[in-house]
Amino acid sequence: MKSRIGGERLPKRCSSAIQELLDGSSRRIQHVQAKWLADDGAVINLSVDERSQELVRAIRERAPQSVGDVVALNVGIKPYQKGKGTPPQSAKDVKERPFDADTRVDKTYRFLLRGRDVNRYRIEPTEQRFLSYGPWLAGPRPAANFDATEKIYMRQTGDSLIAAIDAERRIGMNNLHVIVPTNDEWSARKLLPILNSRLLNWFYQSINPEKGEAFAEIKRSHIAQLPLPVVAPPQAARLVSLVDRMLALHTRLSVEQLPQRREQIQREIDATERQIDELVYHLYGLTDQEIAIVEEAMG
Repeated sequence: MKSRIGGERLPKRCSSAIQELLDGSSRRIQHVQAKWLADDGAVINLSVDERSQELVRAIRERAPQSVGDVVALNVGIKPYQKGKGTPPQSAKDVKERPFDADTRVDKTYRFLLRGRDVNRYRIEPTEQRFLSYGPWLAGPRPAANFDATEKIYMRQTGDSLIAAIDAERRIGMNNLHVIVPTNDEWSARKLLPILNSRLLNWFYQSINPEKGEAFAEIKRSHIAQLPLPVVAPPQAARLVSLVDRMLALHTRLSVEQLPQRREQIQREIDATERQIDELVYHLYGLTDQEIAIVEEAMG
């Protein structure tokens, strides 16, 4: 089937939808509009069926707070823009990028992370990259608290939550969200496994209409409204223990060369991630039937 009508090329999403109708792979979803009115301004995702919407509502009701209640949430640095910064940058500055370097030139230069450097539970820089950090940048984002002892970086592009801890005071570009806990009850290591869990990824995709879009973007407002459960001290200790194990396994994997040992470490990573997911399901009080809804959707 050609993705054109009247000689005009259709957007990819439209042509895919038409193809689904023709080959019978589309599905019919019905919603009770009265329930939308009761959701008090919540995002409506028409592609999510009613039982999933009910589970979203149930999780919200069980969670006493949201991510936005316990963290400072900011976007990363914008290095260059004409007329911005102190002193204002020129067009020449924007073109020549004088604050970039591949080594630490002086004490103002800090290691710079980009979105592609951040993977689930690990940061793997694709290259050595430094930026002179200060008011001369177009958007230095001092509110992001890059000097936090531990902070969470989350990719901004994509349709799933991908986050890792930075404990090296590295600065991040504006295709990263910077998440710094501000509540004594929530540390970065306690929050990270919840953000990376299958459940919260499912929840995010259920409230995000951009799933599958080529230019999908993780919005700050969506992160802020992600629900957080009550976590008792023994459960918090278990979460942190599992995260510590996950971080150690990824460190081992990054230096291991032998294929057989790499496979064994990867199996341990997968098993640890399953334990995290099971614990997170328990924290949110999901029944077996509710877990099945999430697992079916996540594949």
